[in-house]
Amino acid sequence: CVAVLARAGVAAVGACELPTVTAMSAAAALGLRPNELTSKYTGLSHRGFVHTLTAESGADVLPSLVERLRLAGATLGGVGPDTIERLGVVPMKYDGLLSGTSMGSPGRADVVDGVRSQAFAELRLRPTEPPASLANRTTPWYELMVAPLVGALAGVEPVRLVLDVVDADGLVREHLTSVDQQGLTALVSSELTGPAATVFSEYEEHEQAVLDLLEAPSESALGRAVRLDPAIPERLDAVVEAALRPAVEVLADQPVASHWSRT
Repeated sequence: CVAVLARAGVAAVGACELPTVTAMSAAAALGLRPNELTSKYTGLSHRGFVHTLTAESGADVLPSLVERLRLAGATLGGVGPDTIERLGVVPMKYDGLLSGTSMGSPGRADVVDGVRSQAFAELRLRPTEPPASLANRTTPWYELMVAPLVGALAGVEPVRLVLDVVDADGLVREHLTSVDQQGLTALVSSELTGPAATVFSEYEEHEQAVLDLLEAPSESALGRAVRLDPAIPERLDAVVEAALRPAVEVLADQPVASHWSRT
C-alpha cells in the first residue's frame, strides 16, 4: 500500500509494532529489560529479522537465546530455537506461515468480529461506559508505534522507530527511522548475511512481483506473483491462480486498477 501511494505522489509511511515487539520478546526470554538488549532489524512489512543481538557488555546473546528457549521448551511468537539457530536471526512470528513449516490458524476475523459485536451490545446497555470486551483485543501498536510516531511529528519528543519507507528502487522496506517535528529520516539498515539474506532476497523478489501485478494486472503477472509467494505451497500454485484469475481480470478492466499509481 505504501509503495502504491508513493507512486501516486502521496507522502506515505507504514507503521507496525512487530519488529519492536519481537525484540522486546527476545529481551524478556533472555531475562533482560528492553533497554539492556541492543539489536538491529532488516525486513519488509511482517517479513523481517531481528539480528545482531548484543548485551550491554557487547557479547553476542543469540546462542544464549537459543539455549534458553530450548531449555524452556518455548518459542518467540511461535518461532522455535531451531529456526533461530539455523537462520542466525530472530524472524517475525509469520515465519512459519511464510516458510511453509506451519499453517496459520483460521478464524482471526471471526474473533475480531465477535469482539466488535460484544462491544456494541455492551454500549447499547451502558452507552456511557467503555465496553469491557475491548480488553479481549489487545492493541500494542497504539502504545508502541502510533502514539510515539504522532507525538514525535507533533513535536512532543523525537523518537527512533522501525517504519516502512520507500527505497530508491521503489520497494518499501522497514528501516530504523528518526522522527521529529521536521519529519522522517530513514537510517541505513544493516545487511543480512547467511541463510537469512537468502530468505530476505526471496521476500523482495515476491514484493516486486506483487507491485508489477498491481501496475499491470495480467494472467502472467498473477502467475509470477503466485509462484514467488513463499506462503503458497508449490503444489497449490495452479489452484490459487485459478481462484484469483477472475479478480485479476476485473482489476485489469478498471481504470482504478491499471492507472491509479499514475493519476
